[in-house]
Amino acid sequence: MQKRNIHSLLWSLLICACANPAAQKSEWQRLNDEATALYQDGRYDQATALAKKSLQLAQSDNTPNNPDVATSLSKLAAIYAAQGFFEQAEPLSRQALAIRVKKLNAEDPDIVANQAQLAGINAAILDRNRTIAPFKRISTAANSSSIFQILNKDAHSATFAFNGSEPNSRKRWRQVIEVDAKQGEDIDLAIVRRMIQIIRTYYTGDFNWESRRLGRTVSMSARPEDTAALEDFMMREFDFR
Repeated sequence: MQKRNIHSLLWSLLICACANPAAQKSEWQRLNDEATALYQDGRYDQATALAKKSLQLAQSDNTPNNPDVATSLSKLAAIYAAQGFFEQAEPLSRQALAIRVKKLNAEDPDIVANQAQLAGINAAILDRNRTIAPFKRISTAANSSSIFQILNKDAHSATFAFNGSEPNSRKRWRQVIEVDAKQGEDIDLAIVRRMIQIIRTYYTGDFNWESRRLGRTVSMSARPEDTAALEDFMMREFDFR
């Protein structure tokens, strides 16, 4: 009974805090700041969860054209775009801009930044729609025809090559990508997450992975909800675990 009373008291205090505009603003700012820090640290799943909470809190205020709602929408759009989820990011960025144009003048820095964000997202979607997928199968084989090659790696940094080609075409390209682990971040996981960003530039659903480890082709998913499974698979594929 005592435990139930304590829970009831805590719930009542939470309701009162949310009903207090100053407390609600402070909590929104905290969530937004933490989401920003996680986003900058590449911890996108956690950043997404907090960004969604900050958006819900801002929307609960019911203030017309609330600038906090626009900020949260833009933040969530940026987190999605960083992972290659441009279709999810686009409507969020567009909603944020629609709010801001009603409250701010055209030269306001928030308007300019929002317009640039939306333009970048739309350009990425257009490029994806125009580009033929550069590989039918993703291979980890250690040769020049594989898609991903680890070139060198130490405890804090690494480089890997992305070798692209268009089906039914002689057009090929090679991009060498540098990865630096942030403080406390595992370099192997940082490599895998950067590779997944590249994969999501071309695939939003299922794709085929030609596994050297398993000796067969595996169907994998690039969907946001399957991130953890894809990361785990790739960590094993590159002998990181």
